[in-house]
Amino acid sequence: MHFNINVACGEHLGIIGHSGSGKSTLADVLAGLVPPFQGDIARLPLSYLTQSTVLFEDTLKANLLVGDPTASDAAIWRVLELVELGERFAGESELLDTWLGNSGSRLSGGEARRIALARVLLNPAPLLILDEPFTGVDAPTRERICQNLRYWLKGKAVIALGHGPDALPDTDRVIHLIS
Repeated sequence: MHFNINVACGEHLGIIGHSGSGKSTLADVLAGLVPPFQGDIARLPLSYLTQSTVLFEDTLKANLLVGDPTASDAAIWRVLELVELGERFAGESELLDTWLGNSGSRLSGGEARRIALARVLLNPAPLLILDEPFTGVDAPTRERICQNLRYWLKGKAVIALGHGPDALPDTDRVIHLIS
């Protein structure tokens, strides 16, 4: 795969392709986890939502503070509302101190994915890389999240990767990877 990508501050780029087309490998290269085969990548501070959902055996708040250790409870509740989980955890007796279980075992797959997304959204980095951000999230919930995501991400560069445009938040342009 040989190409040049420039993403401007505040631009939202979508990258779509079939399974095996190299989306996740590209995301890993952009995030600095894998070196590029050749060439250079200009590095900015970034926050990366990997394709696999990783939650820690800890509380909701502890999992979210990984994204921004200085986040206030109010900021955490705002991002939970954004990812459609505010009511879910407002109904828990422990609120932000709700125990998520081993790798989020007390959650559905879609809930776990939205918590991982919320953690990335809390991060103040100017660049976000979102690999399959809505895996396990039903279409109506995804649409509601996307309606507010553009405002939340204002001024940040976003590279979102998915199988198709419906799997991505709103983008300014889309690159199609062909395997």
